[in-house]
Amino acid sequence: MTLLLLSTLAAMAGVPKASSELKNDKGKMPVDLAFDGLLSTAWAEADKGPGEGQWVEIDLGKVMDLRGVSVWAGDLSEGERSFKESSRPKVLHIEVDGKPMGDPARVRDEISRVDVKLSGTGRKVRVVFDEVYTGYVYNDLYVAEIAVNFPENDPDQTKRLDAWVESKDAAKKAEAFKAQLDASFDICQKAEGDTKDAFRFIERAVSDGPAFVHEQIMKTVPAGFRAQAVRSSGRARKALRLLKDANGIPALRMAALRATGEDAAELEGHVEALEAYNELIGGRNRTNVRYWGESGFVPGALRSFGEPMGIEIDRNGRVLVADIGNNRIQAFSDEGRPERQWGLAMDITNVWFQGTRKWYASGANGSEEPGGWTNPLDVTLIPGKEADGFAAIDALGRIQVVDAEGNTKIGWKVETKRKPEPGVGGEAYLSYLPKKKALLAVMRDEGIIYSLESEELGRFKFSGGVPNAVEIGKKGQIFVAEGREVVLYNHDGFRHGAVIFYQDLNEGFEDMDISLDELGRIWVLTDTGHVHVFAKPGKKEFSMKVIDRPLKHPRFAVRQDVVYIVSDDEIERIDVAQMRLDEAAKAAEAGK
Repeated sequence: MTLLLLSTLAAMAGVPKASSELKNDKGKMPVDLAFDGLLSTAWAEADKGPGEGQWVEIDLGKVMDLRGVSVWAGDLSEGERSFKESSRPKVLHIEVDGKPMGDPARVRDEISRVDVKLSGTGRKVRVVFDEVYTGYVYNDLYVAEIAVNFPENDPDQTKRLDAWVESKDAAKKAEAFKAQLDASFDICQKAEGDTKDAFRFIERAVSDGPAFVHEQIMKTVPAGFRAQAVRSSGRARKALRLLKDANGIPALRMAALRATGEDAAELEGHVEALEAYNELIGGRNRTNVRYWGESGFVPGALRSFGEPMGIEIDRNGRVLVADIGNNRIQAFSDEGRPERQWGLAMDITNVWFQGTRKWYASGANGSEEPGGWTNPLDVTLIPGKEADGFAAIDALGRIQVVDAEGNTKIGWKVETKRKPEPGVGGEAYLSYLPKKKALLAVMRDEGIIYSLESEELGRFKFSGGVPNAVEIGKKGQIFVAEGREVVLYNHDGFRHGAVIFYQDLNEGFEDMDISLDELGRIWVLTDTGHVHVFAKPGKKEFSMKVIDRPLKHPRFAVRQDVVYIVSDDEIERIDVAQMRLDEAAKAAEAGK
C-alpha cells in the first residue's frame, strides 16, 4: 500500500499540459509523450498553422532550483525521414511561473538536442515555440522529449528507481533481458528466424534502454526527469557494433542524443564507424573510378582531407602519389589508369597523424607493419639501372624503401621530436641525394640524411624555418622553398641564401612547390596556378599560367614539359609545351 502511494505521488509530481494535442489517422500524440523519456515517441500540436506560438508546460509539483531545460525537437520515430516530414522548432524560449527565464534558443535544423541554461527557481516551466521549420509533408509541430535539469540525475527524483534497481525483481528481469538480447544477436548474426523483430529488440535497447527499466521509470520517476533516467544498454550497443549493420545507425544516434561528455563522444564514434563500414562494403567493388583520380578509397581514387599529397613521375611515365588519407602509395600509368598500390587491405580507420579523426573508409588500414603506412606525406624516386624504385615517409616519421620490382626492402623510423601536424601543408618531405645515394628526410625544420640501409649520415636544422617544399638539384644541391623565395642549402645545413626571388615568380602568391625535369631544369608552381621554368637559378626560360583555379598547397611533378598537379583528390595532366605552341599560334594569328 505504501509503495503504491509513493508511486502515485511520483506520477503526480510532474503534470504536463500543452496548448493543443494532435489526433489523426496515426493515433494520438498527447503531451505525455514529450515527457516519457523516450525519443521514439513525440507530442504534436493540433493548431491549423505550422505551430508558431504553441507551447508545452510541466508543473513540477513544487518550487525547485532550475539549471536548464533540454529539448529534443521533431518526430524522431523514423529518423531523418520523419524529422524532415513534419514541422519542428526553430526558435524557442522558456517561461517559469509565467515569466521569461534565460535567453531564447535557436535550434539547428538537424536531429539534435538543444540545452537552454537557466538560473533561478520555479514550479511551472513552459517551453514556447516562437519560430518553426515547416515540414515538407506535414505542418504539425513535433517535439520528441523535454527534460528539466538534464543531464543531472537528481537523487530526489530517482531514489525510488534506484532502490528498485537493487532489488531481486530487477536482477531477475535483467537476466531475462540479457538472455533475450543474446538470443536476438544470434538470430541476426546467423540470419535465421525472425531477424526483423530480433534486430528491432536490439535497436530499442540501444536507443531507449531496456523496456523493463522504462516501465519502472514511468512508475517511479516524475515527468520532466525521465530522459536522464533512461540509459542505453551497453550490451546492446556492443551487439550492434559486432553485427556491423548500418541499419543500427539511427538507434546509436538516438542514444548519442541523450548522452553527454565521454559517453556521447563514444557513441558518436560508434556511429561514425558503422557509417564508414557501410561505405566500405558499398564501394568495395566499384570499378568505374575516373582516370587520374577522384575522391574515394577504392583503387584509383584519392583521399587527402585537404592535405598536400606528394607526387613523383618516373622515367617510364609512371606517376606515384602519396595517398595520405588512404594510407597507401598509388601508381598510375601515363594514361592515368591505376596500376598498383602499396599498403595493407581496405578497412575503416580513425588514425590521423599522431592522433585520431572521425572514422572513415580507407583504401588501406593505417599500420606500422612492414608494407603499411600511416598517412604517407611524401614520396621520392630512387633511380635504378632499368627502372626506378621509390621511398616514402609517413606522418609517424616512418621511411620505407621499395625496389624497382615493387618489393619493400627496408623500413625505419626517423629519430626526432619534431612531429608533422595536419592542416599546415605537410611539414614532412623526403628527397633522394644521387651523389650520396642517400635520403634526406625533413621533419618540420630538421633535416636528417640516411643511407638506403637506414644508417644516419648527418643531421642539421633549416635556419629559415619549416620549408614549403624541398627538391634536390642535378648536382645534389638542396633547393628549399622558404616563404616566397627558393633558398639554397648544403648537405651540412649551410644556408647560402635565396637563389630564386619573389620578383622572379610574379606577385600575389603565398605558397609554391619545386620540381626538376629530366634535363635538370627547375620548375616552380605557385598557388596562383603559374609555372616558372629556370635553366638554372638566375636564368629564367619562361613563365605561364597553366591552371585557372587556386591551389591551396601546390604539389606537382614534371616530365618532358608535361606537369602533373595533384589537388582536390585528382591529378591534372597539363601539356605545357603544347600550351606554349598554342599561345604562339594565337599570337601569330593576331599579328596577321
